[in-house]
Parts: sequence; structure tokens; C-alpha cells
Amino acid sequence: LGGGQAVLEFLHNCVQELDLLEIPCPEGSVASWVLLSCLEILSICHNEANSLYTASLWNYARQKLKEL
Repeated sequence: LGGGQAVLEFLHNCVQELDLLEIPCPEGSVASWVLLSCLEILSICHNEANSLYTASLWNYARQKLKEL
């Protein structure tokens, strides 16, 4: 699963686009969306063989959880 990095880049880009376009979002909604997206992807591809690719997603999910 080399797509872990691609997913992370996609999530980062979405967050940046929301900010650049100044789209109003309720407080915590973007962090919640990112957290849930990370967890959904991780539930599909989480195993030891993919740990190299999923570690960054776990970290991003952790960061967003702390924001909430």
C-alpha cells in the first residue's frame, strides 16, 4: 500500500483548499473529518505489512484528535 502517502497528501490538500477558499466550517468540523477519514483508511489497510505506510496517517489522526 504505497497509497498511504497519497491519502495523507490528499487530506492535507483538502484542508489547505478549505482555508485558501475561506470556506466557513463549524469549529472542529475539519479536524473531525480528517480524523474520521484517517480512521476509515486505517481500518481498511491496517496490518503490520503496511505499518510503514500507515504510521503517518496514525500521526495525522492523533494531531486532529488533539485539536478536538
